[in-house]
Amino acid sequence: MENAKISIIIPVYNVSEYLPTCLDSVINQTYKNLEIICVNDGSPDNSAAILFEYAKKDSRIKVINQENRGLSGARNTGFEQATGEYVYFLDSDDYIHPQMLERLAKALEKENADFACCKYKKIWKTEPIEKLQDKAYQVIENPAAEFFAPKGVISVNVWSKLYRRDMIADLRFIVGLVYEDLPYNNCFMLKAKKGVLVPEEMYYYLQRGNSLSQGQILRKKNAQSYIEIIRFLHEKLQNSPYYNAMRKKYFTSILRHFLKQKKDEQVKSYLQQELKSLIKENIISYGLLSFRRKIKLWCFLHL
Repeated sequence: MENAKISIIIPVYNVSEYLPTCLDSVINQTYKNLEIICVNDGSPDNSAAILFEYAKKDSRIKVINQENRGLSGARNTGFEQATGEYVYFLDSDDYIHPQMLERLAKALEKENADFACCKYKKIWKTEPIEKLQDKAYQVIENPAAEFFAPKGVISVNVWSKLYRRDMIADLRFIVGLVYEDLPYNNCFMLKAKKGVLVPEEMYYYLQRGNSLSQGQILRKKNAQSYIEIIRFLHEKLQNSPYYNAMRKKYFTSILRHFLKQKKDEQVKSYLQQELKSLIKENIISYGLLSFRRKIKLWCFLHL
Protein backbone atom coordinates (compact mmCIF):
# COMPACT_ATOMS: atom_id res chain seq x y z
CA MET A 1 0.00 0.00 0.00
CA GLU A 2 2.72 2.41 -1.07
CA ASN A 3 2.07 6.07 -0.24
CA ALA A 4 -1.21 5.26 1.48
CA LYS A 5 -3.16 8.17 2.93
CA ILE A 6 -2.74 8.81 6.66
CA SER A 7 -5.58 10.46 8.55
CA ILE A 8 -4.21 12.51 11.44
CA ILE A 9 -6.83 13.25 14.10
CA ILE A 10 -6.08 16.20 16.39
CA PRO A 11 -8.53 17.06 19.21
CA VAL A 12 -8.21 20.73 20.12
CA TYR A 13 -9.29 22.37 23.34
CA ASN A 14 -7.83 25.52 24.90
CA VAL A 15 -4.30 25.02 23.54
CA SER A 16 -3.65 28.21 21.58
CA GLU A 17 -0.22 28.56 23.19
CA TYR A 18 0.93 25.16 21.89
CA LEU A 19 -1.18 24.62 18.77
CA PRO A 20 1.08 26.30 16.17
CA THR A 21 4.03 24.10 17.16
CA CYS A 22 1.83 21.02 16.91
CA LEU A 23 0.42 21.95 13.50
CA ASP A 24 3.82 22.96 12.12
CA SER A 25 5.18 19.54 13.06
CA VAL A 26 2.36 17.93 11.08
CA ILE A 27 2.37 20.00 7.90
CA ASN A 28 6.17 19.67 7.72
CA GLN A 29 6.15 15.88 7.77
CA THR A 30 8.31 14.24 5.11
CA TYR A 31 5.33 11.96 4.45
CA LYS A 32 3.01 14.15 2.38
CA ASN A 33 -0.14 12.12 1.71
CA LEU A 34 -1.96 13.34 4.80
CA GLU A 35 -5.51 14.14 5.79
CA ILE A 36 -5.31 16.43 8.84
CA ILE A 37 -8.58 16.42 10.78
CA CYS A 38 -8.65 19.03 13.56
CA VAL A 39 -11.63 18.82 15.91
CA ASN A 40 -12.20 22.07 17.76
CA ASP A 41 -13.92 20.77 20.89
CA GLY A 42 -15.62 24.01 21.94
CA SER A 43 -12.36 25.80 22.74
CA PRO A 44 -12.95 29.07 24.64
CA ASP A 45 -9.58 30.52 23.60
CA ASN A 46 -8.09 31.47 20.22
CA SER A 47 -7.59 27.88 19.04
CA ALA A 48 -10.38 28.00 16.44
CA ALA A 49 -8.91 31.08 14.77
CA ILE A 50 -5.48 29.43 14.62
CA LEU A 51 -6.98 26.31 13.04
CA PHE A 52 -8.77 28.25 10.31
CA GLU A 53 -5.65 30.30 9.59
CA TYR A 54 -3.65 27.11 9.05
CA ALA A 55 -6.46 25.59 6.97
CA LYS A 56 -6.21 28.54 4.58
CA LYS A 57 -2.53 27.77 4.03
CA ASP A 58 -2.76 23.98 3.75
CA SER A 59 -5.62 22.29 1.91
CA ARG A 60 -4.96 19.02 3.73
CA ILE A 61 -6.33 20.52 6.96
CA LYS A 62 -10.01 20.03 7.73
CA VAL A 63 -11.52 21.84 10.73
CA ILE A 64 -14.54 20.45 12.55
CA ASN A 65 -16.29 22.50 15.24
CA GLN A 66 -18.36 20.84 17.94
CA GLU A 67 -19.62 21.52 21.44
CA ASN A 68 -17.29 20.29 24.13
CA ARG A 69 -17.37 16.51 24.47
CA GLY A 70 -13.91 15.92 25.87
CA LEU A 71 -10.86 14.26 24.37
CA SER A 72 -12.58 10.94 23.68
CA GLY A 73 -15.55 12.59 22.01
CA ALA A 74 -13.31 14.73 19.81
CA ARG A 75 -11.21 11.74 18.75
CA ASN A 76 -14.35 9.77 17.90
CA THR A 77 -15.70 12.66 15.82
CA GLY A 78 -12.43 12.89 13.92
CA PHE A 79 -12.32 9.16 13.29
CA GLU A 80 -15.83 9.22 11.79
CA GLN A 81 -14.51 11.64 9.16
CA ALA A 82 -11.27 9.80 8.45
CA THR A 83 -10.79 8.33 4.96
CA GLY A 84 -7.12 7.30 5.13
CA GLU A 85 -5.86 3.73 5.07
CA TYR A 86 -3.91 4.54 8.24
CA VAL A 87 -4.94 6.59 11.28
CA TYR A 88 -2.83 8.56 13.71
CA PHE A 89 -4.04 10.34 16.88
CA LEU A 90 -2.02 13.41 17.93
CA ASP A 91 -2.58 15.53 21.05
CA SER A 92 -2.63 19.23 20.25
CA ASP A 93 -0.22 20.34 22.99
CA ASP A 94 2.50 17.94 21.77
CA TYR A 95 4.47 17.70 18.52
CA ILE A 96 6.21 15.07 16.41
CA HIS A 97 9.50 14.57 14.57
CA PRO A 98 9.26 15.50 10.86
CA GLN A 99 10.15 11.92 9.86
CA MET A 100 7.87 10.17 12.32
CA LEU A 101 5.00 9.26 10.03
CA GLU A 102 7.32 8.30 7.17
CA ARG A 103 9.29 5.97 9.43
CA LEU A 104 6.18 4.37 10.93
CA ALA A 105 4.37 3.98 7.60
CA LYS A 106 7.41 2.49 5.91
CA ALA A 107 7.90 -0.13 8.64
CA LEU A 108 4.18 -0.92 8.82
CA GLU A 109 3.92 -1.41 5.07
CA LYS A 110 7.09 -3.46 4.74
CA GLU A 111 5.99 -5.90 7.44
CA ASN A 112 2.28 -5.78 6.55
CA ALA A 113 1.64 -5.08 10.23
CA ASP A 114 -1.51 -3.85 11.99
CA PHE A 115 0.27 -0.96 13.68
CA ALA A 116 3.65 0.68 14.08
CA CYS A 117 4.82 2.54 17.16
CA CYS A 118 7.77 4.57 18.35
CA LYS A 119 9.22 5.81 21.61
CA TYR A 120 8.49 9.24 23.06
CA LYS A 121 10.35 11.92 24.95
CA LYS A 122 8.94 13.83 27.92
CA ILE A 123 9.67 17.54 27.65
CA TRP A 124 8.87 20.57 29.81
CA LYS A 125 9.28 23.15 27.04
CA THR A 126 9.70 23.11 23.28
CA GLU A 127 13.01 21.49 22.37
CA PRO A 128 15.01 21.38 19.12
CA ILE A 129 14.31 18.40 16.86
CA GLU A 130 17.03 15.79 17.19
CA LYS A 131 18.56 13.92 14.26
CA LEU A 132 17.39 10.32 14.08
CA GLN A 133 19.88 7.46 14.25
CA ASP A 134 18.08 5.22 11.75
CA LYS A 135 17.87 2.32 14.18
CA ALA A 136 16.49 -1.01 12.98
CA TYR A 137 12.86 -1.62 13.83
CA GLN A 138 11.62 -4.55 15.89
CA VAL A 139 8.85 -6.83 14.61
CA ILE A 140 6.32 -7.78 17.30
CA GLU A 141 4.72 -11.09 16.33
CA ASN A 142 2.41 -11.37 19.35
CA PRO A 143 1.35 -7.80 20.28
CA ALA A 144 -1.04 -8.79 23.07
CA ALA A 145 1.56 -10.85 24.93
CA GLU A 146 4.08 -8.02 24.63
CA PHE A 147 1.52 -5.38 25.59
CA PHE A 148 0.47 -7.17 28.78
CA ALA A 149 4.00 -8.20 29.78
CA PRO A 150 5.24 -6.47 32.98
CA LYS A 151 8.03 -4.72 31.07
CA GLY A 152 6.63 -4.88 27.55
CA VAL A 153 7.92 -2.45 24.92
CA ILE A 154 4.44 -1.34 23.75
CA SER A 155 3.21 1.71 25.66
CA VAL A 156 -0.46 2.21 26.53
CA ASN A 157 -0.86 5.59 24.79
CA VAL A 158 -2.38 5.97 21.31
CA TRP A 159 -0.33 8.96 20.15
CA SER A 160 2.87 6.94 19.64
CA LYS A 161 1.13 4.57 17.21
CA LEU A 162 0.10 4.49 13.57
CA TYR A 163 -2.91 2.20 13.12
CA ARG A 164 -4.25 0.35 10.12
CA ARG A 165 -7.72 1.89 9.89
CA ASP A 166 -9.61 -1.34 9.16
CA MET A 167 -8.22 -2.76 12.42
CA ILE A 168 -9.81 -0.03 14.54
CA ALA A 169 -13.01 0.43 12.54
CA ASP A 170 -15.17 -0.91 15.39
CA LEU A 171 -13.27 0.74 18.24
CA ARG A 172 -14.24 4.01 19.93
CA PHE A 173 -12.90 5.92 22.90
CA ILE A 174 -15.16 5.86 25.95
CA VAL A 175 -16.56 9.38 26.36
CA GLY A 176 -16.20 10.90 29.82
CA LEU A 177 -13.21 8.83 30.90
CA VAL A 178 -9.85 10.06 32.04
CA TYR A 179 -7.00 7.74 30.91
CA GLU A 180 -9.08 6.75 27.89
CA ASP A 181 -6.11 5.28 26.01
CA LEU A 182 -5.94 2.32 28.38
CA PRO A 183 -9.23 0.56 27.48
CA TYR A 184 -8.85 1.52 23.80
CA ASN A 185 -5.46 -0.09 23.34
CA ASN A 186 -6.34 -3.09 25.47
CA CYS A 187 -9.13 -3.89 23.02
CA PHE A 188 -6.94 -3.17 20.00
CA MET A 189 -4.03 -5.35 21.11
CA LEU A 190 -6.35 -8.33 21.57
CA LYS A 191 -7.13 -8.05 17.84
CA ALA A 192 -3.70 -7.16 16.46
CA LYS A 193 -1.68 -9.97 14.86
CA LYS A 194 1.56 -8.11 14.18
CA GLY A 195 3.16 -4.82 15.13
CA VAL A 196 6.39 -2.94 14.57
CA LEU A 197 8.42 -0.85 17.02
CA VAL A 198 10.69 1.87 15.66
CA PRO A 199 12.97 2.36 18.70
CA GLU A 200 13.53 6.10 18.40
CA GLU A 201 12.01 9.01 20.32
CA MET A 202 9.87 10.70 17.68
CA TYR A 203 6.99 12.01 19.82
CA TYR A 204 7.56 15.04 22.04
CA TYR A 205 5.26 14.74 25.05
CA LEU A 206 4.84 18.10 26.77
CA GLN A 207 4.47 17.96 30.56
CA ARG A 208 1.97 20.63 31.53
CA GLY A 209 1.11 21.46 35.11
CA ASN A 210 -2.61 21.58 34.32
CA SER A 211 -2.64 18.41 32.23
CA LEU A 212 -4.97 15.65 33.41
CA SER A 213 -2.27 13.09 32.78
CA GLN A 214 0.21 14.71 35.18
CA GLY A 215 -1.15 13.05 38.31
CA GLN A 216 -2.37 16.03 40.25
CA ILE A 217 -4.40 15.21 43.37
CA LEU A 218 -6.87 12.67 42.06
CA ARG A 219 -10.27 14.27 41.71
CA LYS A 220 -13.40 12.20 41.99
CA LYS A 221 -13.80 12.09 38.19
CA ASN A 222 -10.34 10.57 37.90
CA ALA A 223 -11.15 8.03 40.59
CA GLN A 224 -14.44 7.13 38.92
CA SER A 225 -12.61 6.66 35.63
CA TYR A 226 -10.17 4.26 37.25
CA ILE A 227 -13.00 2.19 38.70
CA GLU A 228 -14.84 2.14 35.37
CA ILE A 229 -11.66 1.06 33.58
CA ILE A 230 -11.10 -1.78 36.05
CA ARG A 231 -14.62 -3.09 35.46
CA PHE A 232 -14.30 -2.61 31.71
CA LEU A 233 -11.05 -4.57 31.54
CA HIS A 234 -12.50 -7.33 33.68
CA GLU A 235 -15.52 -7.67 31.40
CA LYS A 236 -13.50 -7.59 28.18
CA LEU A 237 -10.65 -9.84 29.20
CA GLN A 238 -12.01 -12.30 31.75
CA ASN A 239 -12.16 -15.06 29.12
CA SER A 240 -8.88 -14.05 27.49
CA PRO A 241 -5.62 -15.97 27.96
CA TYR A 242 -4.10 -12.61 28.91
CA TYR A 243 -6.53 -11.92 31.76
CA ASN A 244 -4.15 -12.72 34.61
CA ALA A 245 -1.28 -10.86 32.96
CA MET A 246 -3.54 -7.83 32.49
CA ARG A 247 -4.68 -7.95 36.13
CA LYS A 248 -1.14 -8.16 37.44
CA LYS A 249 0.12 -5.31 35.27
CA TYR A 250 -2.75 -2.83 35.28
CA PHE A 251 -4.68 -3.47 38.44
CA THR A 252 -1.52 -3.14 40.54
CA SER A 253 -0.57 0.00 38.60
CA ILE A 254 -3.99 1.54 39.19
CA LEU A 255 -3.87 0.61 42.87
CA ARG A 256 -0.57 2.44 43.15
CA HIS A 257 -2.41 5.62 42.27
CA PHE A 258 -5.27 4.84 44.63
CA LEU A 259 -3.02 4.40 47.64
CA LYS A 260 -1.72 7.95 47.29
CA GLN A 261 -5.17 9.41 47.88
CA LYS A 262 -5.15 9.89 51.64
CA LYS A 263 -5.64 13.64 52.00
CA ASP A 264 -8.82 14.02 49.96
CA GLU A 265 -11.41 12.50 52.28
CA GLN A 266 -14.21 12.54 49.69
CA VAL A 267 -12.12 10.68 47.12
CA LYS A 268 -10.73 8.31 49.75
CA SER A 269 -14.21 7.42 51.00
CA TYR A 270 -15.41 6.75 47.45
CA LEU A 271 -12.40 4.58 46.67
CA GLN A 272 -12.68 2.61 49.91
CA GLN A 273 -16.26 1.67 49.05
CA GLU A 274 -15.52 0.79 45.43
CA LEU A 275 -12.33 -1.16 46.13
CA LYS A 276 -14.05 -3.25 48.79
CA SER A 277 -16.74 -4.11 46.22
CA LEU A 278 -14.13 -5.04 43.62
CA ILE A 279 -12.35 -7.29 46.11
CA LYS A 280 -15.62 -8.94 47.13
CA GLU A 281 -16.40 -9.63 43.46
CA ASN A 282 -12.84 -10.97 42.98
CA ILE A 283 -12.19 -8.44 40.23
CA ILE A 284 -9.12 -7.31 42.11
CA SER A 285 -7.28 -9.45 44.62
CA TYR A 286 -4.72 -9.13 47.39
CA GLY A 287 -3.01 -12.07 45.70
CA LEU A 288 -1.94 -9.78 42.85
CA LEU A 289 0.10 -7.59 45.17
CA SER A 290 3.49 -7.70 46.83
CA PHE A 291 3.45 -8.11 50.62
CA ARG A 292 4.30 -4.43 51.08
CA ARG A 293 1.46 -3.29 48.83
CA LYS A 294 -0.99 -5.68 50.50
CA ILE A 295 -0.28 -3.93 53.81
CA LYS A 296 -0.71 -0.51 52.20
CA LEU A 297 -4.00 -1.50 50.61
CA TRP A 298 -5.37 -2.93 53.86
CA CYS A 299 -4.43 0.26 55.72
CA PHE A 300 -5.99 2.41 53.00
CA LEU A 301 -9.26 0.46 53.20
CA HIS A 302 -9.57 0.17 56.97
CA LEU A 303 -7.80 3.11 58.61
